[in-house]
This record gives sequence, C-alpha cells and structure tokens, in this order.
Amino acid sequence: RRREREMRKRNGGLDITILHQHQDSTRVGATRLPGNVISSDMETARDAVVRGGADPGHFRVFHGSKKWEAGEIERELDEGVWYSVAAARSFILKHCIGLPKPLWHEVMDMVGGGLLEASELEIRKRREASSSSSSSSTSPQDD
Repeated sequence: RRREREMRKRNGGLDITILHQHQDSTRVGATRLPGNVISSDMETARDAVVRGGADPGHFRVFHGSKKWEAGEIERELDEGVWYSVAAARSFILKHCIGLPKPLWHEVMDMVGGGLLEASELEIRKRREASSSSSSSSTSPQDD
C-alpha cells in the first residue's frame, strides 16, 4: 500500500501506470516485470524521454487500476471473473492508435471461445448504437 501511495503522489495524485521497455529506468519509480517490461510512474517515464532519449511513442499509459487483497485475484480467477492470458512483450506494448479494433477485442479474439463471442457481441452493439444515433439525427430545416 505504501508503494501505491508513493506512486500516486509521484503521478500528481492520479492512478497512472506506464509500461515501456526503456532499460535505463532504474529509479525508485520503476519496477521490472516479466518479459523485460518496465512499469513506472510519470516522473520516471518523463526522465527516460528527456534525459535518456527514449521515444515517447514507446510508452503505454494506463489510467486507473484494480488492486487485490492477498489471495483475492486467485479466487476471482478460479470463479471466472478474470482470465489470465499470456502475451508477448510486443503485444503488451503495441501502439494502439488507429487499430482496426480496440486492443481489448484483439486479446479476446486471440483467446477465442466464449470470449471471442463476447467481443463480437460488444462490437456489434457498438456498431448498432452508432448507426442508430447517426440515423436519428435530424438536419435543420428552413422555417
């Protein structure tokens, strides 16, 4: 909990996690994860760009997170609330702007089965909502 409070303080009070591969990020605000991925705060990421020459486009920024108590994630995984999915570093750090579909849907498609069906249903609902809102709009008429 102390580390979470410190990270939030270093991120201007925001719950932000930044993932990247900049190996020179050895500051207090950086944690090395499996697969040579680095999790850091904004200050550490900024320093990597400004002082270390890292490319800002190689950072994934996440706002918000889920915290678990000891044993809670294991129970939720067993109950099917969450799914654990192995992913390559290149996929985790994938540039997401302009993707044909959101990264979440790509993950669901890779996993397949019922998760693929859930992804397809979500995409279909979004398209239907988008088409109904665009067809229901009216154009101004002359009086």
